[in-house]
Amino acid sequence: MRRNRRRSLAAWLIWPCVALLAACAPGSITPTRANQPAAPVTPVPRSTLPPVWTPSDTPTITLTPTPTATPSRTPTPSVEDICAAFSLLHDFSGKTIYDWGSYIPILVNLERQDVLLRFTATHRISGEGTGFELPGGQPVIMEFRISALPRPGTYDWTLELRSETYGDICPMRGSFIALRPTPIPPPTATPTPAGED
Repeated sequence: MRRNRRRSLAAWLIWPCVALLAACAPGSITPTRANQPAAPVTPVPRSTLPPVWTPSDTPTITLTPTPTATPSRTPTPSVEDICAAFSLLHDFSGKTIYDWGSYIPILVNLERQDVLLRFTATHRISGEGTGFELPGGQPVIMEFRISALPRPGTYDWTLELRSETYGDICPMRGSFIALRPTPIPPPTATPTPAGED
């Protein structure tokens, strides 16, 4: 009885092994992808660049020169035009004698800005003199003091314009006498009567 039990137990244990071996038999193995022969690989053609690659020239834009307008030159005024724009607003030429403490009123209108107004007074005997220059482009009001002269005497005066292009132009001339200053008498002491303090 025990033998029969052992045999049936052994049969039960062997049967799964036989089934497992049957499953692994060579006839039942399905070939996998690894067992198939590999297909020949065809190489992919690679495009080759030239041995030295140079960039193609890019077109450059050439500018078409446009003519520029040449500025018109301002015509240089003539001497007559400059002198026409110069006028004496107060004619002082009629007065020929001045006290040492007086002055000559000079009032002129000078429209041009590129010239100077010039006044000179020259002593007729010694040649000494004095004067002034003022810019143009404006009315000029000036008091020329007689006491600014080097000495009393007879003077020749000139009022003119000085231009870089033409030099001294538009002259007005005349003469006057600068009187000697009146001497101031020294103070005199008045005598006091005797006995008074």
